Amino acid sequence: MLASAAVVALGAGTVAFGLTPASAVDDDFGPGPCEGSRCPGTFPPPGSDVDEGYRDEAVNVYAGQGISISGAAAEMEGRVVTPGGFRLDKDPAGIFNVGLAGVGSRVSPPEGSDYLTVGGNLDVEASNTLAADGGVIRIAGSQTGGGTARDRVVVDTGAVDDYANADDVLTNRSTCLATLAANGTVEVTDSTVTFNGDGESDLQIFETDASLQSPGGGSVGFAFAGIPADATVLINLTGDDVSVNTYSGDLSDQDPWNQIRDRLLWNVPNADSFAMHGPAQFQGSLLAGAPSNTTTLATAGFNGRLFTAGTLVQTSDDSGGQGGEIHNYPFTGVLPTCEEPPTDPPTTSEPPTDPPTTSEPPTDPPTTSEPPTDPPTTSEPPTDPPTTSEPPTDPPTTSEPPTDPPTTSEPPTDPSTTTEPPTGPPTSSEAPVPPTTAGPPSNPPSDPPTAGPPSPTSPGGPGDDLPVSGSNVAPTLAISAGLLALGIVIIVSARITSRPS
Repeated sequence: MLASAAVVALGAGTVAFGLTPASAVDDDFGPGPCEGSRCPGTFPPPGSDVDEGYRDEAVNVYAGQGISISGAAAEMEGRVVTPGGFRLDKDPAGIFNVGLAGVGSRVSPPEGSDYLTVGGNLDVEASNTLAADGGVIRIAGSQTGGGTARDRVVVDTGAVDDYANADDVLTNRSTCLATLAANGTVEVTDSTVTFNGDGESDLQIFETDASLQSPGGGSVGFAFAGIPADATVLINLTGDDVSVNTYSGDLSDQDPWNQIRDRLLWNVPNADSFAMHGPAQFQGSLLAGAPSNTTTLATAGFNGRLFTAGTLVQTSDDSGGQGGEIHNYPFTGVLPTCEEPPTDPPTTSEPPTDPPTTSEPPTDPPTTSEPPTDPPTTSEPPTDPPTTSEPPTDPPTTSEPPTDPPTTSEPPTDPSTTTEPPTGPPTSSEAPVPPTTAGPPSNPPSDPPTAGPPSPTSPGGPGDDLPVSGSNVAPTLAISAGLLALGIVIIVSARITSRPS
């Protein structure tokens, strides 16, 4: 059916809101029920030859790439649409009815409406007549061929604009239905094809990639078993080149196959070639999804909707398919909705590019109280010796030169009592200064006895060239102590000498 208001899928990832463009069909376009106010409660059997005034506004036949009529084909009942061309070349030449039929359901399109809509040229070969009596043949191209078309031909360049996306919709729907898992089996013998249902499911699904015919390509009978009342029947014919040849079905709706006609869909998703042969009154609607598909209809009668994204050839053959008639019957089965897969990412509380939830921004170091440039797992800068309480390269900060003898309770080499040297790292757990002991500092256990100037890689302050190691100060202190002791001895000796005897 054509799109109207509401939300309609136009293609993968595209949705239009409100009134949809005129160039779109609904995403359920394909075989469907009767439309309009004059539909019958129950469609008459295919052998009816009396018009009881019932009318159907729905499309009964659609072929995306074009329609060709040949051989002894006789009529195509119901509304017909092709965005391609339409060619009539019967042999022998004669009349071909479109829209209404002499024998069929006798449910035709409303009088004066479009019986046939063509997106390309209308080619009626000489001595042939295309009869849409009471209706309109609307074409976007030209009428060619030298034959006759009646009642009225209307040239309209926008004739099929409403069907711009129809082939894509049919392809997607056919492909989707083919993915449904079968719950019934198909048994093929030399004379019969039996579709065995599960006896309980509302949707009976069958699948086969084989042709349904005798080993020599002749006609076989069709039988259905285990199909619940009112169940929908879906038969997926998944082969690339498929033929069906049967003699089943009848004009009076007495054949069991006729009883499931309105709820039966034949789905052909892959085949480039699909052919129906035999003297049958074929029952059920058809959906062929491949735009490359050519569906050849050569049975005596086809009773149901016929939709292909490809080309339809209606003809007759030598296997008893004389007549070549399509009769207008609806599809009323219930099938799953086929939708495009979502293109948006799944909903989530975090944007898809955010990392997993964390209390720290992704660039901060993990849970540390130190600034982000400090190493997170050590209390000393990575270049400081790990076992000493004094950074061996920090210069003294006293105003006294380090070589003067000690004249105060504080050794001249002790730095000031600041708790952090200017270059010390802020994250150290020890203040990077020597202890303020009253005695001279002992040699740090990590310094060798012959320690020289600090190595170029030691992190020191601006006085890196000063002797700050305790091993450099010790000799001076020893000499000073010796001189002091010698002075004391001399003074004591002098006093003893000058004492009166």
